[in-house]
Amino acid sequence: MQARPSVAAAVVLGTLAISGCRDDPTAPSDPATPTPDVALTAAATTLAFWQVSSGNVHTCAVAAADSLAWCWGTNDEGQLGTGSIVTTDECVGAAGAFPCSTTPVRVAGSRKFRSISVGYIHTCAVTKDFYAWCWGDNETGQLGVGTRIQRSATPLPVGGGLRFRQVDAGAFHTCGVTYPDNRLFCWGYNQSGQLGDGTLSPRWTPVKPLGGLIVRQVASGYSHSCALTTLNRAYCWGYNNDGELGDTTRARRTKPVKVVGGHAFRQIDAGNYHTCAVTTDARAFCWGSGSWGQIGDGKTHLSLWPRPVSGKLSAARVTTGGYHTCAETLSKQAYCWGNNSFGQIGNGQMGAGLAVLTPVAVVGGLAVAQMSAGIWHTCAKTTAGVGYCWGYDFFAQLGDGRSAFGAWSPVPVPVATPQ
Repeated sequence: MQARPSVAAAVVLGTLAISGCRDDPTAPSDPATPTPDVALTAAATTLAFWQVSSGNVHTCAVAAADSLAWCWGTNDEGQLGTGSIVTTDECVGAAGAFPCSTTPVRVAGSRKFRSISVGYIHTCAVTKDFYAWCWGDNETGQLGVGTRIQRSATPLPVGGGLRFRQVDAGAFHTCGVTYPDNRLFCWGYNQSGQLGDGTLSPRWTPVKPLGGLIVRQVASGYSHSCALTTLNRAYCWGYNNDGELGDTTRARRTKPVKVVGGHAFRQIDAGNYHTCAVTTDARAFCWGSGSWGQIGDGKTHLSLWPRPVSGKLSAARVTTGGYHTCAETLSKQAYCWGNNSFGQIGNGQMGAGLAVLTPVAVVGGLAVAQMSAGIWHTCAKTTAGVGYCWGYDFFAQLGDGRSAFGAWSPVPVPVATPQ
């Protein structure tokens, strides 16, 4: 197992640390007969969302009406951004109570955001005027604020005075694409070279990955990163023991390397130890670890290069979680595959060790406009802007007003009305 930073606030359920640690991806045993969750009918939320983002133990979204940010789930490191780690709700785990919010709470301030991205225990977002703000855990510099503060429960501006068109929060690092010149910058943890600057040193403010790539999108995973150039070519860097860089090797890379295959990609996403992308002709490809079927080609193998996802989906976008993957089709249908221990596939089934090897439809017939796969859960917003989540809910990351040892849902449930 590769070295990783300590997370003092990690919450343990039984013997499983819900942190996506690759040495123990197996979920704890589920009850013999899971209790179905809230019905898919009438959505309970009064918020319409522009975009949602799922992480490890929390979820965030940008409201469609006013572009304000909302978050829900665990708040032990201030990752909900409310200005305090104290919350009105309280969740209880094996180690005792911890702060959380089971319904959406407003991120502090009145900033208008164009996008938001949730990492393991931090959050970053880009304002309407293209500035990046981050909050939550900063143990490894993933907030990019230039100081070694442990955490911030209030959004702080990313250092350097840069403007960004997009940022993507990984496990313990963050990367972004600048505006208007489309340059790459990364900051935070760097033990696997995931910042791409040729070193293994952590960075507390944004640094440029080597190579001078001109890009239009970046994706940050657990310990690797990937980007798409303006010419639709994919490059990746960082940890590569599972082939997640897609360069046919398993060698760590401290600077961007081109993904093999010559595919023209229009969108890419980096998960824990796998990567997926969509070509310009709407085909989904995945590579890296497929131990839970997250590559989607019907096998549980490791792939050092891109492989087509089964089913010939006409994909608009893919989103990679800890050990599962989801895609929204051009016809607004939702499909998922991979680990389904907590129902994060959304097909109405679940079970410890359950792997779904090829894409299956998310139940309920939701017309999705955007999806985001977290570590053990998935969220989406419909074409009407209604938020739905499914999967694990112990940390209140579904936002449906619950949190308990038996809280999970194998079908989409609506995000609840803010309290």
